[in-house]
Amino acid sequence: MSQFNKPKPGLNPNAKAFVPGGGAGAKPTASAKPAVAKPTPPPKAPPRPVAKPGVTSTSAGKMLDDSDKRTAGQKSPAHNRSQHVGKSDAGLQARGKPVATSYLTKSDQNKAASELLGSTKGANKINSLKADADGKTRTIVGAGPSGPAKPGATWNKTASITRVAERGKAPYNAKATQNQMDLSKKGGQVNAQTTYAVKPAGGFVALPKPAAGPSLKPTTKANVPSIAGGAAGLRKVPAPAGQKVPAMGAGDNLKRVTAGAAAKKK
Repeated sequence: MSQFNKPKPGLNPNAKAFVPGGGAGAKPTASAKPAVAKPTPPPKAPPRPVAKPGVTSTSAGKMLDDSDKRTAGQKSPAHNRSQHVGKSDAGLQARGKPVATSYLTKSDQNKAASELLGSTKGANKINSLKADADGKTRTIVGAGPSGPAKPGATWNKTASITRVAERGKAPYNAKATQNQMDLSKKGGQVNAQTTYAVKPAGGFVALPKPAAGPSLKPTTKANVPSIAGGAAGLRKVPAPAGQKVPAMGAGDNLKRVTAGAAAKKK
């Protein structure tokens, strides 16, 4: 055996040559087609958080009404409705305050109250007052549900409307972009003592007066055409020629007229 044919140490001289793609001694095979990778499905969207029910205008209005009723007759009764809803201009000016306000309707006050009670600040004030002793108070001041008033903000467009009487100015309507609720605890109950619109840092902005509509002045006698006293102005319809019109006061007369009309048709 020549030195070139000598097996190398550690190798089996009887082993068959290694063929790529198969076992020892296997015949070469056609190359396999590469597997097509399946597209990775997009990740599932996380489940939407369940919205917690907020304080509605209805529930806020009920709290205001209940507070006024519960404290009626007490030394310092709640006066949400009586002092801050639907007050006249004279009533606002009679308070003698630099700024006095009154929501136009209960719905306006309910909306403002729901924004205050539904805020995180409002919930914290309510909870802390519940843990306090009788006689304690809290105040919630809010400039809308999303902070200070911003031009174009949705809540600002639909803000409550309040009547404003400022000293030295004629009363006017404005959006209640900032509101306040004073809370108190009496008899173990948390009450809304009063809820009203407060003057924001930039001042109230008077809403434009509605444009004048068509005149609704009632029609006068001067521009109504005369009907000549009634009967004289009406045209009398003559009876058919050659026929007498029977009185229609009795039922038998009506029967005769109907029967006569039917006979003529024949």
